[in-house]
Parts: sequence; C-alpha cells; structure tokens
Amino acid sequence: MRPRPIEFTYATPAKPRREGLRNAAALAVVALVAVAAAANSLLGGHDPVPTPKHATRPPPAPPKLPHGVLRGELWYADSACRLHRIDLWTGRIRTLPAPPGYCNFWVSPDRRLVAMRYSRPLVPPQPLAVMDVRTGGIATPFTQADLGFAPPAWSPDSRTLVTCDGSHGVPELLAFDATDGRVTTAVSDACFPGYVGGRLAYRDLDGVAHIGGRSVAGAGALTSLLRQHVDQTPGPAAAGDVLAVPATTVTVAGGPAPIMIVVVYDRKGRAVGEWDTGAVADSIALLGGGRVITASRRAGLVLDDRITGEVITSAAKQPIIAAALAPDRAVLALSNGSDILFTDMAGRPRWSLPGYTRWMQWTP
Repeated sequence: MRPRPIEFTYATPAKPRREGLRNAAALAVVALVAVAAAANSLLGGHDPVPTPKHATRPPPAPPKLPHGVLRGELWYADSACRLHRIDLWTGRIRTLPAPPGYCNFWVSPDRRLVAMRYSRPLVPPQPLAVMDVRTGGIATPFTQADLGFAPPAWSPDSRTLVTCDGSHGVPELLAFDATDGRVTTAVSDACFPGYVGGRLAYRDLDGVAHIGGRSVAGAGALTSLLRQHVDQTPGPAAAGDVLAVPATTVTVAGGPAPIMIVVVYDRKGRAVGEWDTGAVADSIALLGGGRVITASRRAGLVLDDRITGEVITSAAKQPIIAAALAPDRAVLALSNGSDILFTDMAGRPRWSLPGYTRWMQWTP
C-alpha cells in the first residue's frame, strides 16, 4: 500500500485575545509615571539632566550588502512575525505565504517544509504547524495544546520532525513523518530533541543526555569531568556531529555566583571541548553544524566560535537578539534590533541590511 500523503489546509490561526495586552500596557504606563515622579522628587522637583544624544546613538551601520557577494538564503521573521526569505546573491526578497504570527520557525534541510510556532507574547500556547513552502499549505499534525517546551528538530533527510510534548505532564518525544503524515512516539519520558550524526539525541527525565540509545552525559559524569558539582541545565543542543550539554555549577549560600559551562561531545559520545560562559544562560543553541555555540541571556545572545575561540557579545555595540551562520561557515548574520549585520567570525561588521528580526536561519 502506498503511504497516505500529508494533507495541508489553509486555515488561518485564530486571532489572539488582546485584553491581556491592553492590561499589561496600562500597568506599564502606570509604572513609568511612578518612576518618573520618583526621579523628579529625588532631583528636587526639577527635570533630570538629559543624556547627550551622542552617548546613546549607535555607531553608523556598515555599507548595505551588495549583490553577488554572499550565497544562500536568509529566512527571517519581521516585527509582525511575517516570514520572509532573501536570496543574498541577487537581493530578491520573497514573503512566505504563512499567516502572520508565527514568530519562531525551523526550516527543513531540503527547504521544502517549515515548522512554525505561534509565539507572540501573552498568547495562549498554540500547536506546532508545518508549512509547505511551495504551496503555502499548513498542517498541524500535533493535536496537543502546547508543543513549545523545547525546540523541535528535523532529521537530516527532512523526513521526520521530532518535538517535545509536555501537555500531559510527563514529556515525551513525538515524531511526525512528513511523507505520510503519521505521528508516533519516538521516546517516552524525554525532551530536548536533536540529531547528531544522523541519530536522534535527547535528554531523559533523569537529566541524562543520549545519542541514539546510548547515554552520554548526566549530572554525575559532568561533575566528575568538571571537578565541581553541577546540574545539567538548561537543555542540551545538537547539530551535525556535535552534542552540546550545558552544566550549571551548584553553589552554597554566600558562595560564588553560579556559572554555566558547555561541554561539547562528538558523535561517538566523547568530550571534545568546553566553554566557560562565565554566567548563567536561559538556553543554548548550535550554528553551522556545531561550530558556533550561542548562549541566550536576558541581555542578549553570546556567541562562541569553537574553532577560533572568539566570543562575540554585541553587534555594532548593541545586544545581539538573533544570529545565523553562513553555510560555508565564514560569515555571521547578527540582528541588533534595527539592522541585520553581516560580520566576520570575530563579529566585525562588513555589510548590513535594515530591518528588525528576532529569529532567522541561513540556508544554502
């Protein structure tokens, strides 16, 4: 029997409620008024001295990206969460036919499908959607209420999309077969999916990271390796032939502040590198098949080039809010909220494109 083809529909997700947004905006206005009044009182009733404009003005952006310099496509979500893809060689920009609101997305390796998550602030959790790039058809193969507990992962052959489902309390990994539309349970009692060397990687509920069916790193092994007590938090990340496992130090009251160390493992489960981030991050990710590690903090992203040892903390002296790496792994794309800057591997800007994005991906 031939497999049943996946069915894509064209339903637009329901518009989110705005009551919470209006309430939050009202509270923010009240807070700003209170802060302004307090500052005015401390200054004896006089207006505070304004900050010189040159102190807050960002440096001028580098020249606009010329055509015929970079290859590949940069996919990004704009301020309204509309999806776009730009051919960097020709400069042609195409808007994808997805309804606005899908702020986070993951392009399949063959670039035919895009997994998308509706993730605007103050919006209830939404199912993970899959869009056919050619037709604009959208399928929602996972019927559970919330699949945003951890990023999903595409298999290298683009056939399988694995995601973590925590809607029923105990998380499990669900696998969507893009050829026939079937959804099966890949691994029970696990989350944080990824692929290393073509094999599924994940972390189980005991905090042990696995590649395939083999355990690689748990809190005990990390504590022994790093010679200090650690928790395996936040979740691991996998790409290409690399598994990155973060370990956050455990400290007693009054002791030194905790820090996060990322331990890098190869496809055989051998520890091949470490990155002491010097702080604690909310999450990590891998770019360029594992060459660059990103640590996400409230102040912005920090990038570590595992080959050169360069650590990048800003884009044109502004916080980094999104990053992507060229397929040839020689150029970075960094978003600082106002521009997309194309830099060398040390973070030095060379070209720019105007525009706001908090999410992007660079494909061949």
